[in-house]
Amino acid sequence: MFAPVASGSLTGTLTVVSALGAQAVPLSGTGQTAATDGLAPASLTFATQQIGTTSPAQQVTITNTGDQPLTQIIVTSTGDFTALNNCGALLQGHGSCAIAVAYAPTRVGAETGTLTVADEFRDRYVSLSGTGQAPPGVSATPTSIDFGGYGVGTTSAPHTVTLTNSGGVPLTNLSAAITAGFAIAANQCPATLAAGAACPLSLTFSPAAAGAVSGSLTLTAANLSKPLNVALSGSGNDFSVSITGPSSSIVTSGQTASYTLQLAGLGGTSGTIVLSCSGAPQNAICTLNPDSLTLNSATPASVTVTAATGVAASTALYPAAPWKAFAPLLAFAVPLAAFGFRRRSLAALFIILAACLVVPLGCGVSASSGSGGSGGSGGSGGGGTSNATPPGTYTLAVTATMSNITHSAKLTLTIQ
Repeated sequence: MFAPVASGSLTGTLTVVSALGAQAVPLSGTGQTAATDGLAPASLTFATQQIGTTSPAQQVTITNTGDQPLTQIIVTSTGDFTALNNCGALLQGHGSCAIAVAYAPTRVGAETGTLTVADEFRDRYVSLSGTGQAPPGVSATPTSIDFGGYGVGTTSAPHTVTLTNSGGVPLTNLSAAITAGFAIAANQCPATLAAGAACPLSLTFSPAAAGAVSGSLTLTAANLSKPLNVALSGSGNDFSVSITGPSSSIVTSGQTASYTLQLAGLGGTSGTIVLSCSGAPQNAICTLNPDSLTLNSATPASVTVTAATGVAASTALYPAAPWKAFAPLLAFAVPLAAFGFRRRSLAALFIILAACLVVPLGCGVSASSGSGGSGGSGGSGGGGTSNATPPGTYTLAVTATMSNITHSAKLTLTIQ
């Protein structure tokens, strides 16, 4: 039997004594110590790691200081920690090997785990800890903006988009770009936006043509995996004013000129249009029928422009003061009263004056102002020469306004 008490090569002699004498038998053997299962370190702590990524590996070392091999090695881990067993199931005597441990978090916050190393003798444990961090991220409020309709060539009121760093790390090299037709009026976002921080951008819309417009605000950062887009939309409003038929008319004072305009919405534009006319010459009135309308984008609308000439505007609005026709009578009545007419005579006089008010011609006085007699000349509906529209060529301007859009048409009126 060989029962070494020390490691290494050992020798000895077996002596056999008999009647024939002593016989010596040489013996040799090697003493071996039992395997050991040293494990270090007892714990591993990982730096904060972004979710979806894997940390650099840290090592746990198994050491066998014995002469015999360490067998039945099994390595396992728990939580979001992974272990790579580079030792295999057996470790030779006086050897060591490393177990590579990494951290791949799947959630935000601190977490722990355990590395278990089992062998032929026992189970050993290594405590593991780390903290998961949210990846870079950005959110926008609102996620889309509809500016509505604005006149072509005008600029909308600003709308604000608020950006928030919804990730766990600062956003670096943050930048914003926007589609043509829309503009960034003010950008208060820094190049580096801290985690949890927010900043505003003001956007405007300036349609260059009639019709629907769509675009986007695009936000990028050096550590964002993909850009963030905010959808933008709006429509350019516009309408046309065209002259249907002749744009000029030749009349004599007292006649009426007529023109026709057509209004049409462009690019789906609809709304209420208010019209006005200017440039009518002396003793002429320009009227519109209608002077306001609701424009349907699908159907054009017509407007009739009428220029009546030979009409005194003051006469058309307010009749001539009737007392002017009876001034001679009043001048005659005052002296009579001064000579002391009796009451009955005065009453008779006032009856005569009242009759003249009703039938002025019965008193031999004309109620019309100026000369011209009882009838006008110079065209149908015309007045006397005192209301005549001076000869010449005039420009009538018809202006159509919808919200912040204005268009006009020029018409020519010639008075012979």
